Amino acid sequence: SFISFLAVLYKFIFRYKVIVDSWQNIFKKYSFPFSLFQKFILKHSDIVNAGGNETIKVLRKKGYLKDIETTPLAYNPELFFPGPAPPHLVHQLRLKGIVIAYFGRLIKEKGVQFLVEALKDVDFDFTLIIDDIGGDYTEEIKQTVIKYNLSEKVRYISPSHDLIPQYYKLVDILVLPTYTTESIKEQFGRVLVEAMASGVSVIGSDCGEIPYIIENAGLIFKEKDARDLKEKILTFVNNPELRKQKIEEGIKRARALYSTTGVAEIYLRQIRKLLNKEGD
Repeated sequence: SFISFLAVLYKFIFRYKVIVDSWQNIFKKYSFPFSLFQKFILKHSDIVNAGGNETIKVLRKKGYLKDIETTPLAYNPELFFPGPAPPHLVHQLRLKGIVIAYFGRLIKEKGVQFLVEALKDVDFDFTLIIDDIGGDYTEEIKQTVIKYNLSEKVRYISPSHDLIPQYYKLVDILVLPTYTTESIKEQFGRVLVEAMASGVSVIGSDCGEIPYIIENAGLIFKEKDARDLKEKILTFVNNPELRKQKIEEGIKRARALYSTTGVAEIYLRQIRKLLNKEGD
């Protein structure tokens, strides 16, 4: 951006160090003058971080050859942690059976339609929670739910962000079914980290950063493949010991890599490194 360009440019005047975080995970060629701004930023920044592994690939394709460290979005461990389901919410939402959830914006590319399709004829009792916090695909999802006769199984919620930690405690399996388009590829998948930290099983598509976030702490399915997603859900439903194992791995992974303290330590180390160089 032009602001980032100015921030890097002014370091030569005010003699400060610059750490840049990049989140561009789809390769794009920019027209002048933005192409010039980007080259200048990458050449003269003291440290360039990437939001994820897909961003690293883009930076390499743009010719950036220096070391790159991943600096993910962080979650607050004081808000997201394992705990019992709040009874008033269980009663309010009339939850039954395995509780499966999607949290996030309801836009077409988030792939919730494939989650609904995957559940259309399963042989176990479940409740599907869909977070209706915004987006332009709400009505289409509701029509898909009606199409597959799942209206009695689905609960729509729209809690404020400060209440979301309570809702994670209701969930057995969280699904993030995003799929890739020309303009969208999952940059991070914050809900996966929050879910793992909350002791929830996670299933994600193979879109963008999702497989890197989950790794061995959950299950991955082929994006836009409702049949494969159904198989992964059944894997968890039919194997409680496997699900328990993945939950434990997810809690450890979230705490080790994505807590506010862990991510802050990355920046603190980088700042100290730059200050030490300046002292030399």
